Order: sequence, then structure tokens, then C-alpha cells
Amino acid sequence: DLLPVLLERLDHWRARVNDPALISAWRSALGTLGRNVTVYPQTEDAPPYSGLAESVDNDGALCVRVESGELRRVLAADVGLAER
Repeated sequence: DLLPVLLERLDHWRARVNDPALISAWRSALGTLGRNVTVYPQTEDAPPYSGLAESVDNDGALCVRVESGELRRVLAADVGLAER
């Protein structure tokens, strides 16, 4: 029963991949915005880092402000709430 519903929703959003409503829906669904997060990059040589999840850009990347003030775009990584 669940699979047809999931596929229908997937088709709904896939058809809107260039629609700003998709990014807007993504932003509103994220519970990490405005919170401290730890990013675990998917490359072996890149260490995890922490920062404030500030926003989502128009490409859907999570924008994380690290302690140095640099704003990093996160396209693919594991992201968890940081313990502080």
C-alpha cells in the first residue's frame, strides 16, 4: 500500500526539479536550520567539522557557517546535530 503512494510523491517532486517550490519545501522540512551541526564528509581524507546550519541555497545545498566564519556548502555528507 505504501509503495504506490511513495512513487506518486516522487513523481510529483521529480517533475518540479527546477521549480523554486521544491527548494522551499526542502527548507521548511529541515530541522537542522539554525542549529549547530556536525558534518561528516564522504571522503576518507576529510575530517568532520561543526558549525551552524544557516540556510539551503538554490541548488539544495546545506550552508554551514564554521567557527572561522567560512560558509561551507554541503552537497553530500552525513549531517547530525552537534552536541555542545
